[in-house]
This record gives sequence, structure tokens and C-alpha cells, in this order.
Amino acid sequence: MTALTRRTLLAGAAATTALAATSSRAQSDAVQIPAELSGKSILITGCSSGFGRLGAEHYARLGARVFATMRNLPRPEAEELIKLAREENLDLQVIEIDVLSDDQVAAGVAEAERINGGPIDVLINNAGIGISGPVEVQDMAATMLAFDTNVFGCHRMARAVLPGMRAKGAGQIFQISSQLGRVIVPHGGHYSATKFALEAMGQQLAYELVPHNIDVTIIEPGGYPTEVWVNRNIYTGALKNRAEDIHTSGYPEVVANMGTEDGSGRSADPMDVPRAIAGTMAEVEADAVRDFAEKFDPQPFHLSDEAAAKTHFGRISASGWHTCAMTMRMLVENMSVVEQAGLGSPGIDQLRWVKPVYPGDVLRCETEVIEKRRSKSRPDMGLFKSRVSTFNQDDVLVLEMVSNGLIRVRDPDTPVE
Repeated sequence: MTALTRRTLLAGAAATTALAATSSRAQSDAVQIPAELSGKSILITGCSSGFGRLGAEHYARLGARVFATMRNLPRPEAEELIKLAREENLDLQVIEIDVLSDDQVAAGVAEAERINGGPIDVLINNAGIGISGPVEVQDMAATMLAFDTNVFGCHRMARAVLPGMRAKGAGQIFQISSQLGRVIVPHGGHYSATKFALEAMGQQLAYELVPHNIDVTIIEPGGYPTEVWVNRNIYTGALKNRAEDIHTSGYPEVVANMGTEDGSGRSADPMDVPRAIAGTMAEVEADAVRDFAEKFDPQPFHLSDEAAAKTHFGRISASGWHTCAMTMRMLVENMSVVEQAGLGSPGIDQLRWVKPVYPGDVLRCETEVIEKRRSKSRPDMGLFKSRVSTFNQDDVLVLEMVSNGLIRVRDPDTPVE
């Protein structure tokens, strides 16, 4: 019997849609641990600011090889990313791609594949623009620019990476859409129209790419305080200045405010979006399950679907020790991201794998400090006890442990109480 996975279900269902929103799953005193992306190669468009720039840094810090692309090189934003990569020893390359240019798209993807030594694993279609105002006021220049960037640009990028992904037999494409790809608001120009079109294209691609083991995921962020508002006002202001009275006269109040939108007061954290994407990318891979089992836990149900089918697992599953190791990797990656001065651990009090982990699962981890104190014999050291919980993509608990840790204190000269 064929195992039910996201990809097999997709053969008879719509494309996966991820709503990027602040998670409410963790308790207020729990910390969610990011995914681990070592071995992934990721190409992102529109990395000069916003979700593209934040994502490029985030994925690289999680171990991915990142190709951050933007137009009009050289530019200060590119130099900043290059400097950051050098200072933090990140595997991050900046490549010039203007998604409006067939030639630049082809050349940029070819360069990324050359550096990568083969096809790209993940494409994030992030580049996009907004031009506000009533539909009637949108002239053909604004209309063509919006569709060329938000729809045709994503199509160009997909066409460029898909031959390599198909040859490899694996890949993932993210379409950065918007909540306005599901609903419309008046006076939003063609923004919703372009995002509706992008999502339709993404859903169709998802069906068509199932036989090639390539996933398509649609991300629908809400409003975030990024540079998108500044850029939108530039494009909208230019449209307003050239618009003809015969079209603007019917909307005097709306036209008066065109080019003045302010998104800076929005409180949502733009990192919500890169975190959501990273979690979706970090799937447990069947080859990794077998490799770990062959070395450390060679029980038959961890090595083959045939053997696992005869057990209660039903199909190949990760060793519990593998789940523990993946959890540990997420914990260590988080230490580096938050610059935690960890000093090791004297051991764990409890460890149990609650549910099996299967290839295709996406794991996330939460940790909650339940006890902490300063060491009396070593005032430069603190001791803490934490509860670590690992969940799969369905929020099912798969591992739980209570661990003890050692950490360097901020001010060792403060007397121990």
C-alpha cells in the first residue's frame, strides 16, 4: 500500500499553502528552535531587502548554501551581504538577477548551478512589487510592470531551475504570495490580481511536478514592516504623477493619498516568513534515515519499507536515536544563532520518543527552562534544567526529554546568592 505523504496526497489535492503568521503553539516561556538546513542549496530572488534579505541570512546561518540574487549590481545592499557572509563564514553568494530579464535569469541560474556543482535544491520566488490605486488609474505601464515582476518573473525563474530539478529527481519551489492572493481590497491596484495569478500557477505546477518529486509551496504573509512599503510608494507616486485626469477624477480622495502608505507601524515580525519557510524545507530524508540506521541502529524497520511493512510502523521510520540527534542539531544551531554560551551538559533526566518519525516529516523543537541557578563552586557558570519537545509538521509530539545544561554567566563577578 502506498504511504500517505504530502506528495502522494497532492496528486489528488491542491498545492500546499503555508500561512506565515506568528506561532501561538509555544508557551510564552518556551523558545522555538529553528530548523537545520545543512546540505540544502537555496536560490532566492529579491534579496536587497525584506523577506529576501532576512531569509538569505537566516538560511545561511542554518547551514544552507544560499544564492542571494538582486538586480542592478553593484549596490550597497549586495556589499553588506557579502561582508556579512565573510564575517560569519556563511556559505552565501550574491548573484545578479533581474527577474524581468530572460538573459539575466538564465545566466544567474546557470552561475548558481555552476558554483553549486549541480542543480539547485530550492527556489524561493520572492521578488515582487506593489503599485496601489484604483484599477482604472492603472495605466498599461504599471499593469505590465506588476504582472511582469510578480507573475512572469516567477515563471521565468521556475523554467530556469526546473530542468535541473527534474534531472535530479527532487526540488522545492516557494511562491511568496500574500493574503491578498486570497482576498482583495479596493484600490490595491493589480496587486491581488497578480498574486491570484501566481497562486494559480503555483497550484498547477504542484500537480504537474508530483511525478518529478518536486514540491511547490505557497506562502501568504500579511502586512509586515519591510521596504515593500517604501518601494510601493515610489512606484505608486510615479503612476499618480503621470495619471490622466479622465481616470483619476472619479476617485479624488483615493488618488490624493496614493504614494503615502505607511507600513512602518506594523508590529508583526518579518522573520515570521523566513522561519516558516525554513521549517517547511527541513524535511527528514529517507536516505538520511537509512544512513543513520546502518551506522548506529540497524534494525530492519529503519532500513527498508518492506521490513517495516511487517511491523506496526508500516513503513521505514527513523531510529529514536536519530530523532534525538536531529533534535540536538536544532538545539546547537539555535545556540549559535542566539549566541548562547553553552558549556556542555552533565546528562539528561528523561528521554522518550513518543511517536515514530518518517521520511517527509518536518520537525521543529521547543525548549522551556524549568530550573536555573548559579554554581556556588564555579561562579562563572550557571546550571539549568530544560524540557525539550520535538514536534512534526502536524504538531504531534515525537520526542520529549528533560536535560541539564551548563552555561557561562553574563557577569561572573556578581556574588552568588
